[in-house]
Amino acid sequence: MTLLQLAQTLLFRYEKQGCNEAVADEINELMTEFQDFSDDSSECKAANFVLEMVKRCRAVNSGDLVELEKLDWKLQHSKMVPPDGYLDRPRRLIKLSTAMWGECEKHGKLGDLDHLLELSKQALRLLPSRHPDRLPGLRTLGGVLWRLFEVHDDLSYLRELIVLCEEALQLIPEGHPEHPYWVTNFNLLLCSFF
Repeated sequence: MTLLQLAQTLLFRYEKQGCNEAVADEINELMTEFQDFSDDSSECKAANFVLEMVKRCRAVNSGDLVELEKLDWKLQHSKMVPPDGYLDRPRRLIKLSTAMWGECEKHGKLGDLDHLLELSKQALRLLPSRHPDRLPGLRTLGGVLWRLFEVHDDLSYLRELIVLCEEALQLIPEGHPEHPYWVTNFNLLLCSFF
């Protein structure tokens, strides 16, 4: 196992085990070993990507609105592309948009809704239409669209939300724990629309 593979494994463990800061520190320490490589090497690029992902995970999991805004700005202006086959960018965008949506709801900060809408759509565009990871992204996008409909009283958001519910219902079979949630929301949307 290479040092980079070890760091990738630790990053996965960091996310799965509730973002233990000791694991994040261990990743940072491992990544200093890549300072011997040239900046253009694939090893150095991948190591920099791992370090960037640790920073992003820490920001998302901190719940600190200032840190989330910094992270959001960085993502918008970032030219960094993940190496092929390395870490799932759509899943990370979905996690980020979900965290930002939670902060938006918690603090009533409605000014970020348009940006959050675009971030959620971007994450979903990166996933195939039948991919199971779409469901959390659809849930977040649904909340954003509903809030935009409430704020602007614009039926186009409601139409988009109906299409979104139809997609979610195609992804999940009856008996799935989220099936009743989506059926109920779909029926409420249809009643609101007509």
